[in-house]
Amino acid sequence: MIESRCGIVCGECKYREKMNCGGCVYIEKPFWGDFCPVKNCCEGKGFSHCGNCSDFPCDLLNQFANDKEQGDNGKRIEQCRKWAASNENEAMTGSIDKRYVCYCGLYCENCAVKAKVEPAAKALFGEMKKAGFEEVISFIPGGDGFWSFLKGMDEKGMCSSCKDGSGDPGCSIRICAKDKGVNMCALCAEYPCGKIVAFFERNPALEHDNVLLRDKGWQAWVALQDKRKSDGYIFQDDKQIEL
Repeated sequence: MIESRCGIVCGECKYREKMNCGGCVYIEKPFWGDFCPVKNCCEGKGFSHCGNCSDFPCDLLNQFANDKEQGDNGKRIEQCRKWAASNENEAMTGSIDKRYVCYCGLYCENCAVKAKVEPAAKALFGEMKKAGFEEVISFIPGGDGFWSFLKGMDEKGMCSSCKDGSGDPGCSIRICAKDKGVNMCALCAEYPCGKIVAFFERNPALEHDNVLLRDKGWQAWVALQDKRKSDGYIFQDDKQIEL
């Protein structure tokens, strides 16, 4: 079980009962200050603990682990290594493609564009090409533009993800998340803010997903996306699937 972002085992911590601390996985800020830079960094990158990070162990974690007053001589770093080795609650497991994880909590492969529209466009292009439309499309009003668009859909698809530059470049959620350096809004210290609340009014299913991510972690969120994909669900259906 992952008990902290930095590797501290909460059950062995002397401050747990003394300061009524629930552990950084379950609280927004530590009892000793307004924020913990290790917690913010780890959650901003979308990891369940520091051991999942490619920069592990970084200078910041080493500084905390070896602090003269509050450090543990690197014990927490070793604990992160154990968690990483056991693959327990590791971020982004399952069949999830990390390119398609959006800031707002949407998983692109469960969106109508990728799940329905792109496959239909590929099938249509294939059938039209087989029927010889490539030779006569220019005689149809607007045909050249349509054929170019359909061919592009077949070769490249319509949308990648907002993290790859697709979608609305003026999206306030994307701009905010990028400015703050967080992978998903649910991992932000200011969640839920006005921007994401307004977004949820139009997309209630995604509010459910963000709550799931915050409360139960990546494993539960990924399992939900996997189940939706296998069930043929698209988030536009506005259904909520219980696991």
